[in-house]
Amino acid sequence: ADSAAYQATQFTQQPNFGAENSVSPTRVQPQVALMARWPFMRDSGAWGQQVIEPIAQVIVAPNAGQSQFTKIPNEDSLDLEFTDQNLFALNRFAGIDRQEGGVRASGWLHTAWLLNGFAYDGLIGQSYRTEKTTLFEQQAGLWNSVSDVVARATVSPTKWLDLTYRTRLDHASLHTQAADGLASVGTNDFRVTAGYLYSRFNPYTFYDQAPPPPPGNAYFKPRNEVTLGVSAGYGRYKFNTAVRENVQLKRLDSIGAVVSYEDECSIFDVRLFQRYTSINGDHGATTVLFEITFKTVGQVGFRAL
Repeated sequence: ADSAAYQATQFTQQPNFGAENSVSPTRVQPQVALMARWPFMRDSGAWGQQVIEPIAQVIVAPNAGQSQFTKIPNEDSLDLEFTDQNLFALNRFAGIDRQEGGVRASGWLHTAWLLNGFAYDGLIGQSYRTEKTTLFEQQAGLWNSVSDVVARATVSPTKWLDLTYRTRLDHASLHTQAADGLASVGTNDFRVTAGYLYSRFNPYTFYDQAPPPPPGNAYFKPRNEVTLGVSAGYGRYKFNTAVRENVQLKRLDSIGAVVSYEDECSIFDVRLFQRYTSINGDHGATTVLFEITFKTVGQVGFRAL
């Protein structure tokens, strides 16, 4: 169960566009989930090992309703991308300010093949609801009682090369709604990654006005981005950096770096992140984050800037 209490002012502004300037709501959202997995594995000798694993999940929860959009501030649930990574999430919104609710089920077929250093891992799945919902924007792939199809395939021909492809397909036409390809080359001491991301809509502009975006809005223009990252390790120290560029607009979207120190008991991270895209009219943002992880206790972090 997720519970929260809010005290918010300036609620009429972006991204809430509420009717009242101040709100003080409380909420409790209970839900119950059941998941079943049934893996079948075969050892084929010279042909390696194959795995086929059906996975199913059922979630029962009260309908969250549209009132949460007009009564509850949205700080942690602005972004939503339906992928294989959140197919089985109890709440597909990123945080708890927005709740999915309702009775729903998800089905997934997981496959794998291991052969003399070659590794393949893939999955394909879909979600089903007892009734349609308008909680998600129409382009998110969760608008209908039957969701879009999400899939992922990872191939590792050798220890120094990994290839991953993710996609989301329209449930009716099977047209590509989003695609994400990533290639990673190197060793644990030095690795280079490059990727390409496409989606049929641009999520950065969704909250520029009270939703839904009007026809012709920049939200409906496809997004094309490339990413490039480098990671390196030396002893107890690790470093990685990444940059993301919008190739259609020919401008940087973000750049970031992480420096880590790890020993037997703890991990200390320093994360730097510069975002150039505008969210809620902020014209970008700079973030510095320090994180300390005690391996036998948990994680502590705070935002410095």
